[in-house]
Amino acid sequence: MGWDAAILVSRYALQDMLMDRAVNGYEEISTKQEDGTTLRGRFDNRLSKGLLDRLDRLADAQAVRGSRNAHIQCIVQDFESFLDLIEDGGTGAQAASFCAARDDGPAPEVSGAHNAAFGCELGRISASERAVPDILDEEPAVAANRLGVWFDEVAREWRTNCPKPDGHDGEIVTAIGFFGDMDYERSLTFDDEVAHLAALQRKRQPWIDAAAKARDAWFGEKMAA
Repeated sequence: MGWDAAILVSRYALQDMLMDRAVNGYEEISTKQEDGTTLRGRFDNRLSKGLLDRLDRLADAQAVRGSRNAHIQCIVQDFESFLDLIEDGGTGAQAASFCAARDDGPAPEVSGAHNAAFGCELGRISASERAVPDILDEEPAVAANRLGVWFDEVAREWRTNCPKPDGHDGEIVTAIGFFGDMDYERSLTFDDEVAHLAALQRKRQPWIDAAAKARDAWFGEKMAA
């Protein structure tokens, strides 16, 4: 998430670069090769402008509070301080607090839910025992606050570090280690995934309804015309 925030921050440098080209122009560099061919370096201003527009849309988009994009936008607000936190070996809980302190929206319906998910994701990136202690070395309530659900981009599936629920012994669940291990994680059961996706749907429903209203208004006008 810090890397994605860095990409958004870079749009300021890209904006300055395009402004300089527009005002002062630029020189194309030609390099003659040993075989007699010539390579010419050229900037694609249209591509750069398209990239800048895309980054601006991402930066200005209204993100669902507690979502990955919302956390990234919080990090962009104070990027240097976030880098200091990471370099000092900050934990997932500290990163969640960092974002919460910069999020001026209404409080989430489920207290601590987005903090736990953020802490879980950042915790998976860190390899130090101080950042991700053995769950059995913590108080139960503290350890439970670090549990969450995230989407594994490599495995292309939802994963969690919660223990497997009772009554699902016959269901195939891929797991790493055992609950209580520092690196424990598993795939979701069918019921887990249904409940998780339903929760996401409820959380995003106001934005879905608003987008659907705008869609129907836009395309309705087009069809009427």
